[in-house]
Amino acid sequence: MILNRLFVPSNCLQGGELPIHLLWSRDKILKIHIEIPKSFEILRINNGEDFQIQENCIINVSKFEENGFLGMILKTPQLPQPSIDETIIFEIIDSNGERQVEKRYVHLFRPLIKVISVPNQMMVKKESNQECLVNNRILINNEGEGIAVIGFKVLEDSQLKIVEPKGTEQFAKSFWSDWSLELEEIKSMYPDHATLINNLVLLGTSHPQLDASGMKKVKEVFEQLRNELMNDLVFAEDFIKSSVVAYMKNLHIITELESFVTYLKSIESNRIILDNPIGVLKIGREQKKFKAELTTVDLGYNSYPPIPIELKLSAEDDCEVPIHKILAVVQNNMVIK
Repeated sequence: MILNRLFVPSNCLQGGELPIHLLWSRDKILKIHIEIPKSFEILRINNGEDFQIQENCIINVSKFEENGFLGMILKTPQLPQPSIDETIIFEIIDSNGERQVEKRYVHLFRPLIKVISVPNQMMVKKESNQECLVNNRILINNEGEGIAVIGFKVLEDSQLKIVEPKGTEQFAKSFWSDWSLELEEIKSMYPDHATLINNLVLLGTSHPQLDASGMKKVKEVFEQLRNELMNDLVFAEDFIKSSVVAYMKNLHIITELESFVTYLKSIESNRIILDNPIGVLKIGREQKKFKAELTTVDLGYNSYPPIPIELKLSAEDDCEVPIHKILAVVQNNMVIK
């Protein structure tokens, strides 16, 4: 064997980054040829000098800044199919003409949200324990393998809007108000992080949509936050303390989140996370139209085409219906939540 180690992840979220590295003894002189799928993109090659990329997606490297190592980052594509296996072929040739050929298979996966059915009308009833009972729900499933984060982008001509439930709305507003004050002090202590803090507060108070533009903003802010917290541990400690202080100041406001906790328990098996599960629709006896787009992103911040949703809702009495209660997940032809 010429190589000491060849690392290629066996699976990768579609649209994600795939790291690869090769290790060998420093006294060996090598030529390396790597054939990647045509749909892959080369983001970065580490430690390779004078490398060539041929039209048939073959990477040739024969010079290295420090002999014994080659690394690269590939960008995987978003594909029509939710899962597919791709092959990367490595050919290594040493100075004696000895060859080592290795194949590595990468399983590319992504979520695939399908709306099975949307009722024309939905009736909400209240049980004796004040629990809301929805008779006809929107049926969805995840035919892919990745976790999907879904949300409703309510359209302007919808008669019903998604709002925060009583208590939770007050908690969110009060928390961000208090945390913003705490963060103003952090900004004065760490002026180099002021732009990040401003962007974070704007993100927390505006609630971006789950579309390509919204996810780009979220990704940029949280990648910057992660990098700055990792590179400045003193700032990280004060930043985390500020969030805990704001949270504890407002914990007393939340009085009832039982339905939210029930929802969270179902996430793991369903592979579907609702962006705003504690949001509610305020419904009364008069039938009103709910018109929205069901949006999807994965955990790599990749967005997918929205799915139109339109139906009419009414209730026996005025009530607030948690948005997660109008959805039901189907697996193997069975409603599981």
